[in-house]
Amino acid sequence: MKRGFQTAAAINDRSRECLSWKCFSSTMGSDAHSSAEGDLLRALQFALRATQVRAAAAVASGAVSTSDREDIEQEGLIACWRALPHFDPDRASLRTFVEHVVASHLA
Repeated sequence: MKRGFQTAAAINDRSRECLSWKCFSSTMGSDAHSSAEGDLLRALQFALRATQVRAAAAVASGAVSTSDREDIEQEGLIACWRALPHFDPDRASLRTFVEHVVASHLA
């Protein structure tokens, strides 16, 4: 494996590590709050995957250096966080919305 490139398995393992904090969500009280938190966790999962894939593609194409990869991923996650209040489930699925936000921001 070349330095700076990760396999899909390594990316998935990293995503699972980032989502490991969701076990703390069981302390939340109301159902509405828990539902919103569930949506946030699903958005986070989609955003992590989309940013990791886009950043890996940018590194592979030579557009971004290997050392900037994590910065690109963080920028994509922040863009998703800021765009999430504008999500409308009548217009698109959460996954489509997140992938569009990441693609637009990292283009």
